[in-house]
Amino acid sequence: MGVSTVSKSSATKIITPTGRVLSRLLVIAIIIISLTAWFGQIPEEFAYYQQRAISDNIALAPLYIGAIIGIRSLVKVIFFAMGILLYWRKPDDRIVILTSIFLIAFGSVGITFSNTVVDQTLYLGTGIRQLLTYITATFAWELLPVFIWLFPDGRLIPRWGILPIIISSLSVGSYLLPTDSPYFPLNWSAVLLFLDMVIIAGTPIIGQVYRYRNVSSPAQRQQTKFALYGFFFALAGFINIFAWQAALPDIFALGTPPYDILYLTSDIAFLGIPLALGFSLLHSRLWDIDLVINRSLVYGSIAALAIMIFFAVVAGLQIIIGQSQPLIAIIVAAAFSVVIFKPVRRQVQRFVDQRLYGLRFDLNELHIAQQHADITNPGTLTGKTLDGYEVQGVIGKGGMGEVYTGFGNGQIVAIKTMLPKIAADPEMRMRFQREAQAGQQLDHPHIARVYAYGEIDGTPYIVMDYVEGQDLSRYLKDGGVLDEETAAQLMTDICAALDMAHQHGFVHRDLKPGNIMIRPNGEAVLMDFGVTKVTDATSSLTGTGAIGTIDYMAPEQIAAAKSVDHRADIYALGVLLYEMLTGKKPFTGSPAQILFAHLQQPPPDPQDINPDIPDAFADAIQQAMAKNPADRFQNAGDFAAALTAG
Repeated sequence: MGVSTVSKSSATKIITPTGRVLSRLLVIAIIIISLTAWFGQIPEEFAYYQQRAISDNIALAPLYIGAIIGIRSLVKVIFFAMGILLYWRKPDDRIVILTSIFLIAFGSVGITFSNTVVDQTLYLGTGIRQLLTYITATFAWELLPVFIWLFPDGRLIPRWGILPIIISSLSVGSYLLPTDSPYFPLNWSAVLLFLDMVIIAGTPIIGQVYRYRNVSSPAQRQQTKFALYGFFFALAGFINIFAWQAALPDIFALGTPPYDILYLTSDIAFLGIPLALGFSLLHSRLWDIDLVINRSLVYGSIAALAIMIFFAVVAGLQIIIGQSQPLIAIIVAAAFSVVIFKPVRRQVQRFVDQRLYGLRFDLNELHIAQQHADITNPGTLTGKTLDGYEVQGVIGKGGMGEVYTGFGNGQIVAIKTMLPKIAADPEMRMRFQREAQAGQQLDHPHIARVYAYGEIDGTPYIVMDYVEGQDLSRYLKDGGVLDEETAAQLMTDICAALDMAHQHGFVHRDLKPGNIMIRPNGEAVLMDFGVTKVTDATSSLTGTGAIGTIDYMAPEQIAAAKSVDHRADIYALGVLLYEMLTGKKPFTGSPAQILFAHLQQPPPDPQDINPDIPDAFADAIQQAMAKNPADRFQNAGDFAAALTAG
């Protein structure tokens, strides 16, 4: 499967002055025609609902009518606003011009399809308004298949798409015929109507799949996901109407207040279209779409389950207590749905995250794991002697335990302890043991050495090198962005330490500034092998305690990959160097947003933030942060060497 990179060429641009003028005139004309059609519809729509309110004896009729027309008008305003905003921001982009025209026209007439069922005259009007509405509706619906085929770069891919575009346009146009016409699609046979739907909806999707798999760049794939999400969201709102009507036909009868309210939810769901297209074409939070889809799958599944359970309970209770007490059945069913919401959400979220997305942990675990509360307990080991080292004062506290200074054998040491309540977790105890094991086996000037490991009164401890200085996190806060010479020296030290660890079968898996100490002489010392993987071990780390720090985590650590080797540390080195040179992390946002960015978003160019960064450094970061481990540097030494090449 080949994926070609789409260059920033002028293939999708209108570059002639004549083209700019014509596009501007066309957009202005569509705005005027659409607004005229829309404003002409409002008085008739108001009169229709006013008549309905009188005949149905609806209380607070003016408020009811105002709410319906007001909410629908707000939806239309958002369509108009997004169409105008897109054109204003990118007036030379062909697909943006097409999208702007589509949104403006669709916002005027596309979301009022329900009125054709009630009264087609209300929808189309008469005389000049009928003509304007037809023009607007033609742009709205005829552009839909064209838009889908050309999105997101304005090119027709594949070329044979021109034939289904023509057929789709003719099919869509038939929906503008009078509803009593034999050529109106809903009057066709079931077979013809099915084939029509396949042509209109199926062939553009086939074209998009082909484009997505063979042509689209990573950014264009995200744009496609945004667009499809918006259309599916709108479609779900439309399907919701028919689902409720089928389930409760007496309550949601056509032309009743509950039906009006239900249809407003569909109108609101249509907002998914302009918002998704706006985010997509403006490249705003482009890489958050996977998180949005993930959460939509979770809560959409929960909603579907809740609705099914609700109706099942209502039906069951009506069988038991009779159909004379529908309100009681509805209240009990609603209460039951609320009670089971939390456990159902937990199970659905775990299934979506770990089974559908193949993540090693669900996003709730991720959120919890990234929250580290400081421990304020006083030191309890001061004055004791551990393996010949006298425990002195507490020099640091954290979520795992405390760190003391100690003295013995003529040297000052650091004594790291684990809280008994943390040590009660076998997974956390194993992490502590692995850190001790790595520190004892790895004798390197840039790795903190471990002298002893043991346990006292239920408190595990490690006696290790006392590294005077500050960790890299504090070092960056105090000193700011590093120059390339300092960054290269620190990376050389860290890479040398990692090469040593990798050669002995250890993968650190939790590289971050807090685990790197900087001595007063500027040397870097690698700390905390607590999440270390021993490459020849059969055990694996799972669960919240083993998640590590998401900001520096390689994609294969996030996914439920069976093999995570030393190249995960290479990825983290790329993130570290990016932060050293720019003062920022490459991916920001919530833990879940960062997770999906590591999985799919291409590494950003550090020169966009700091143009003075040498090309060799920028290229090294890009290679180190490649999504595929095979595309990265194959050892830490090669990464360090690349920083001095040229």
